Amino acid sequence: MTDTRKIWQPVLPSVRPKLDPEYVAFHDEFLQYVELDEIKSWDPAIRALQRLPYTGYGPAKVGSTEDVQLDTCVIRVFSPEGDHGGKGWPLFVYFHGGGLAQGGINSDVDYLTRLCAGTAHPLHPLSKTTMANRHP
Repeated sequence: MTDTRKIWQPVLPSVRPKLDPEYVAFHDEFLQYVELDEIKSWDPAIRALQRLPYTGYGPAKVGSTEDVQLDTCVIRVFSPEGDHGGKGWPLFVYFHGGGLAQGGINSDVDYLTRLCAGTAHPLHPLSKTTMANRHP
């Protein structure tokens, strides 16, 4: 059966071999089909909505949260609880990208703390079950 979904966000062929194969597989399965915000109809009410569907779960407990002021923006750093064993924590960079029209630094705290704690929403592709299957 041929997949008829529209690909909105392909990975460039020149970039694909430079990425982690697990990320490429995840992107090909989920992310490339996410419709771009800039082509959707504008609705000012979207500013009041959470961007990802985690309403009702609330943020997860993490080891630390720190806001760091850079020259042109503030970044938020979440670190998991526990000891990283001297190797350091893996790094995941999340760019909100709402153009100051569709959210801000607090928009996705529920999702990001759950991702940091390894307990992302069970319906999301990065759920704890899915992550456990990829990283035993």
